[in-house]
Amino acid sequence: MRLITAPSKAANVGNFGRPHLGKVRCPLTQGMLMTQMLGAFAEFERALIRERTRAGLKAAVARGAQPGNPKMRARDPAAIAEIRYSHNERYLHELVDGRQRWLPTVERLRPHLPWALVLRQIRAISPSARSFSERTLVKACRTLVRAGYADAVILDPAPRLPPDSRVARLVADRLRTHPDSTLRDLASWLSLDLREPTPRGGLAWAPEGVRRVIARARALHLLDDEQPSEIEVGSANGLTM
Repeated sequence: MRLITAPSKAANVGNFGRPHLGKVRCPLTQGMLMTQMLGAFAEFERALIRERTRAGLKAAVARGAQPGNPKMRARDPAAIAEIRYSHNERYLHELVDGRQRWLPTVERLRPHLPWALVLRQIRAISPSARSFSERTLVKACRTLVRAGYADAVILDPAPRLPPDSRVARLVADRLRTHPDSTLRDLASWLSLDLREPTPRGGLAWAPEGVRRVIARARALHLLDDEQPSEIEVGSANGLTM
């Protein structure tokens, strides 16, 4: 059991302190002792409850009782369907409640990019969104599509893209959502958050490399060239380095 240490300002209190015992005022040493004793009794009571519960289950099994849901043991189709429906409804509600943290990213990038890259984008969201693997992300999107909360187009197969086009789409999307990003910001984001390899296979992006990616995004018409766009405003504020 971990001992409870005295407060750091105990020397200024004198011989008396105020341990967390409600409004009871008692000497500091005795207060520490009482707190530790109460903690020990609480742990002892919890251990007793656990032992008695296990003993009761063991005795019930010895008398012939079978623990668990009788309908589930009998594989009742109605009971199985009810539990499955309840589980699916709870899962859907969890997705719907938190979808605004990650679903917009999916809708922007799918089906243009593969699920693996979309997942890396979601994991780079700060503060972190729902924890996904690639399989659970696809499952969540399918669930939301079936429930009418997302467009079915996000489930379409992603085309095969050359690496430079793939990174160009990532950077273009980043500039749409973070228009004030500088070249160094984008380089740090690609290197540290996405861990996107450079064209030469490295992991450290340089601002000049990001500049070439932005040029590629313009060539693919992923960024607007005709009007003063958000990226051009960013260039005036320090995007050109």
